Amino acid sequence: MVDEEKKEIPEKIKKFITNKKLLNILKSGKNRFDNDNVDDYVCLSNIAPQDTSDIEKPCERVTIEADKDVFIVGRGVTLSGFCIKGGTFVRLVAFGPGEYAEGIEIAAPKVTPTNIWKYHWEPGYSIPPGMYTFTVFDSNKQISDNVIVKAEKGAVTIVVSGYLSYYIGEKIKFQGTSTASESVYLFIWGGTNAEKIGRKIDQLSIVTKNNEPSTFVKVNIRSDNTWSYDWDTSLVGTQLDIGTYTAYAIEGPFTLDNLFNKAFGTVSFIIKRPFISATSSQSVVAKGDRLYITGTAEGGEYQKIQVWIFGETFFHVDIVRAFPDASFKVDLTRIVKEKLAYGQYFVIVQHPMMNNEFDVYLDTQKENVLSNSPNKGTRIFSLQKSEPIHGFDLAKKILAALNDQGIDDTYTTLQFLVETPVIVIGKIGDKYPGDKFTITTTTNLAVDDEVLCKIFQQGYIEKINKFGDFYGATGVVKVVKGNSGLNSLSFDVDTTNWRPDKYVVTFTGMVLDVISETTFNIIS
Repeated sequence: MVDEEKKEIPEKIKKFITNKKLLNILKSGKNRFDNDNVDDYVCLSNIAPQDTSDIEKPCERVTIEADKDVFIVGRGVTLSGFCIKGGTFVRLVAFGPGEYAEGIEIAAPKVTPTNIWKYHWEPGYSIPPGMYTFTVFDSNKQISDNVIVKAEKGAVTIVVSGYLSYYIGEKIKFQGTSTASESVYLFIWGGTNAEKIGRKIDQLSIVTKNNEPSTFVKVNIRSDNTWSYDWDTSLVGTQLDIGTYTAYAIEGPFTLDNLFNKAFGTVSFIIKRPFISATSSQSVVAKGDRLYITGTAEGGEYQKIQVWIFGETFFHVDIVRAFPDASFKVDLTRIVKEKLAYGQYFVIVQHPMMNNEFDVYLDTQKENVLSNSPNKGTRIFSLQKSEPIHGFDLAKKILAALNDQGIDDTYTTLQFLVETPVIVIGKIGDKYPGDKFTITTTTNLAVDDEVLCKIFQQGYIEKINKFGDFYGATGVVKVVKGNSGLNSLSFDVDTTNWRPDKYVVTFTGMVLDVISETTFNIIS
C-alpha cells in the first residue's frame, strides 16, 4: 500500500518531498484533517521516513507537572517537565469537558539541551470549567505521562465608596476583587441613555465594542487579587447627565450583550447636579464688626468658590475652598472694618460646576472681567476707569454673563447693610419691688459680641452718701441671633429688696464703641 501511494504522488505534492522542515512540522502538528487534505498528509507522512537522518529519536522517559492544582479560566496554567535521553520536542494533549473530550493536541514545546520542556497554556475565556488531564508524549507518541488540573470560573466584584450618591465634579472610587483575569475592564451605562449601551467611563463619547480593549478602561489586578480606580467626574462633567448609573467590571473587554458565561460585577449609584447655597452671618452689620458668609458647595472635593462683593463704589473678588464636608466660610471682618462704607452691598457666590473651572472670572492683572462664552477669554467689562466703579452696574453685567447658555457655572446671591453700631433697648415700664423681669434689646452687633449691662439708681452716688446703701445690678451678656436681620441681647433682673426709685439702664459695647441708655421706675 505504501509503495503504491508513493508511485501515485500528485504533482502538487512532489515539490514538498525534499522539504525537511515541512515534513518535521507535519509529523509534530495537530492531527486535525478534512476531506481535502487528508490524502496529501498521508502521502507526505509516508514519504518522510525516506530520510532516516530526519527520524526523531524517542525519549526514554517523559514527565509532566503543573504550576498549580487549580487554574482560573482566562488565566491559564504552566506545564513543564523532562524529556530524558532523546527527542527535540514533546507533544501535549489536553483531555477535558466539551470539545476536549477526545483530546486536543495543544502544543509541541521544544526540549532544551538540559532535557527540560515548558509551555504556558492560556486558552482564553471560551473553555468550560472542569477537570483537565494534560498528557505529554514523546515526539513519536510511544511513551507518556500525565497530570490532572481543575479549571474554575473566576469571579469579579465591584463596590463604590461613599453613599452611592455623588455630584458631578466629585471623584468616585471604584474598587473590588478579581480571580478571573489579570485585569478588569470597566464601562458605565445609565443616566438619560434610553438604549442599553455601555460607554467608556473616562470618555463617555466612546461606545464599548466587544473584544476591543481600547473602548474600555483597563485596570490591572494587584498580587492580592484587588483592584481600584478613581473616576474624576469633572473631566466628563459636560457629557454626564443626572440620573442612576451602573458601572460594570468584567474579566475581559465584553459588551452588555456578550456577558453570558463571563465573570463580572456591577454597582449602581446616583449622579446629581452640583449646587451652591450661601448666607451671611447677619444681613445688617455694624461698621467694624465681624461678618461671615457661610454655605455649602456640593460637587467636587475641596470645591473652589468665587465670591464677588459689590457696593456703590466698591468691588472685591475672593476665592476660597470648601471643606471636605462641602461647607465653606468666607471671613469679611477685615473688609467690613477697613474698606466698607456705610450702605448696601450685593454678593454673588459662584460655583464652577461640572468642569471645575470658573467660566466668568478676572484676568491675571485684575483689570478685566472675562467670560468663556462665546469664546474663552471674552472680555465683558473693564475695571480700568477714571471715574469710581459703580458696583451694582458691574454686578448686573456679571449676572448676565453667568446666565449665558454657554456657561455651566451656577451661583446664589445675597445682600447685607453696613450701619453705625446700635443697641435699641425695649420698653421696660414701671415695676414693683420684688419683680423679676427681662430687659431685651435689638442690635446690629455680631453674634457673640459681649456687652456690659448696668442698672443703677439715678443719682446713686449722692444717694449712697445720703442713705449709705445702693440698689442695682451689673453683668456681661452676649449677642444672640435674632430675626429680621437684627440680633438681640437680654438681661435678667431681680428687684427683690430694691428701694422704690428711678433706675437707669445702660448697655455698653465691649467690642465696638456703642452705648445705649434708658430708665424705668420701681413704684411702691
